[in-house]
Amino acid sequence: MMNQTPFSRYGPRLLLGAVALLAVWAGTAAPTQAQGATDALFFAQRSPATGPRLTAMGGASIAGVADYGSFYSNPAGLGLLERSQFGGSFRSLLTTDEASYTTFRPDETSFGTRTIERTRTGYGIGNLALAYKVPTAQGSLVVGAALNETRHFGRDLDFGNRNALSSVSDFFLPLNDEVDVRQFAPGEGPEDLLFGQELITTDEADFLVDFDPDGNGQIDRPLSFIAFQTFGIDLVPAFVEPDGNDAQAFLPVVTPGTEFRQAGDVSEEGTLRELNFGGSVEVSPGVLVGGAANVTLGTYDLRDTFEEVDDLNQNDGTDGTVDFERLRLTRNLESDLTGFGLRLGLSAEVAPSVRAGLTIETPTWYTIDETSSIRLQTGFDNGDRFTYGDDPGEDVGRTAFDYDVRTPWRLGGGLSVQLNDLRLLADAIFVDWTQLELDDNTGGNLFDTENDLIEDVFDPVINTRLGMEYQLDALSIRAGFAYQPAPVSLSEIDAESFGGSLNLRGADEVDERPRTYLSAGLGYQLSEQLSVDLSWMQQRFDDRTLPYTSTNASFVNEDVSRNRILIGVRYHF
Repeated sequence: MMNQTPFSRYGPRLLLGAVALLAVWAGTAAPTQAQGATDALFFAQRSPATGPRLTAMGGASIAGVADYGSFYSNPAGLGLLERSQFGGSFRSLLTTDEASYTTFRPDETSFGTRTIERTRTGYGIGNLALAYKVPTAQGSLVVGAALNETRHFGRDLDFGNRNALSSVSDFFLPLNDEVDVRQFAPGEGPEDLLFGQELITTDEADFLVDFDPDGNGQIDRPLSFIAFQTFGIDLVPAFVEPDGNDAQAFLPVVTPGTEFRQAGDVSEEGTLRELNFGGSVEVSPGVLVGGAANVTLGTYDLRDTFEEVDDLNQNDGTDGTVDFERLRLTRNLESDLTGFGLRLGLSAEVAPSVRAGLTIETPTWYTIDETSSIRLQTGFDNGDRFTYGDDPGEDVGRTAFDYDVRTPWRLGGGLSVQLNDLRLLADAIFVDWTQLELDDNTGGNLFDTENDLIEDVFDPVINTRLGMEYQLDALSIRAGFAYQPAPVSLSEIDAESFGGSLNLRGADEVDERPRTYLSAGLGYQLSEQLSVDLSWMQQRFDDRTLPYTSTNASFVNEDVSRNRILIGVRYHF
């Protein structure tokens, strides 16, 4: 920070108008870490199916299906294989995100809704598997291993609109316990500054601004410190009062009530994969039991860029405004996930041409290693440019953190009916999301509030899957449907997280996020040893993004469609 703060950017109109803004901002802190209840849920959810054949049938297979995809659904189904099987698939992904952003004027009239659609494609390996049928005198014994893609995070989001009711720079402001401002006589300020301290000198007084008021070597609110370095927020001496609320001595760079342009760009990528080791054994005629040990490996990368531009030049340094031109906030998050869990299953013939199955799946214990960084750029009409986050020494806002997530137990049941050449399947999986839990790995209570939130507002759900397969000589025709209800209402999360203290705009359209899946596919037996499969599954859900947390901030409401195409080959021996 420079020794001299450009107080000339502020005038009487801004000082009067800031009182209301600071009053409503008081008491609305952002979370101290990125990890929370919805983040844990985000990593714990997964696709209803894997492998081309079961994907085409919506994943319905708990009753037992002779396919390597049974590693993921019910391992007991592996025992139905008549021969050993080696298979794999190639995956193509097409994700479309239609984002609608509604913003407002100070009189609460809307600028309208601007909708932007982005499409992202991706390719990769969907599955690799080997199931070996062990020669036995009687019954069936199958063992093997598989690598299955269970979740893909890739998508892009673009949004933008005009705004005059809230700015991301409102979000930069600290709370009173996150900053300390002390006033000294001119030239009497301390010469030796500690971590997190900056000295501002004027003709009237010296001001020591301390973003580490506890003196523990940690910036309580990194974004406020970073914004102060780049004049995203600034100190106003007229607001400094002895024994007063020190946070009220700061103002955001965007003048309240001025109109400007906002634009955001969010990019997500990464996958979750399961490495399965397991098998199935026939314990009595028609009755199979199976199990699999599952190692989950995954990555998730997020890049979030948000920009505000004074394109109408309403912040021109006159009439009490700041000569603000533009700002650009970039946040990066990288996560590496590893996990372990067990899956057990039973498949039995309960009547001629009718099979029933049961599964029980232990929690998956995830360890998540995350690194994050923040970069802020600001520009002013006089040509001044400031950036924080490029220099290796600018490490405030760079974090490395690891924590654990424990997913709920899953209990499933399924039924399969064979009607001549037509097979119908149905599954139901019970998941009690109140059992979802975060752990900070230190024995502390960092996540107590989030875990209480999960217990209070999350709900148990029953996921359903329906599928069919029609055999026509060497050709198989398949179709399916799956539905995963939302385990939580977003309005409940907002109320619990913010205590009703924030007036969040544009959130009415997206309250819950159930996920619906439609699927279809074909299989063809090329020879006695070789068969090929083609499947398509479309996932649809509504989502929403909050670019920043501030009074009168607007949500981005999203309509997401993800199409996954798998082309697979199975070799029987």
